[in-house]
Amino acid sequence: MALAGWVLTAADSLHEGRATVPPAGFYLRRGARLYFVAFAWGVIAIALVYGTFFAILAIFFQPGPFGPSGFFVFFGGWFVLVIGIGLASHLAFLFIVPAAIEADARGAVRGLNPWHAIVDVVRHPKDSLFAGLVTYVAWIIAGLGASLCYVGIIITAGYGALVFAGALYVYERNISERSTAVIPA
Repeated sequence: MALAGWVLTAADSLHEGRATVPPAGFYLRRGARLYFVAFAWGVIAIALVYGTFFAILAIFFQPGPFGPSGFFVFFGGWFVLVIGIGLASHLAFLFIVPAAIEADARGAVRGLNPWHAIVDVVRHPKDSLFAGLVTYVAWIIAGLGASLCYVGIIITAGYGALVFAGALYVYERNISERSTAVIPA
């Protein structure tokens, strides 16, 4: 929650024209809405994934309906489920930046409505794709410290968060420039 608030504060300072990193601290109030929305969507995603998994287990591991081939059918379904989860999680990066902006601007409860983020992605697909790719890179950067036995996670988590703040700033700037541009008649 504090890291989300710090990211939003860094994006705000970029909007103000200052390219400075906010001082370390607990930005709990600033990141509470974004954290709540991310937590709620995470719980929904976990419920869907585990619900699907246990439904597959309940269907395929009953005695007798599929016979000995049920084991192979189960693993085929398992691979389809894993590939689907991977595809869905990578496609979710397209919606992370617009959803974070909506959650910050509209509040926690109205930020749970995904319709505004979906409309933003449909209206501005190039900007959403760019922001999603940069967010994906920020996620990889933040995880690099964990891959080295958590030695460098203090540095890489903050740097990944700054890259995400930059993606928020560039996306908001590009969207506001396009929405305020006057189309000549």
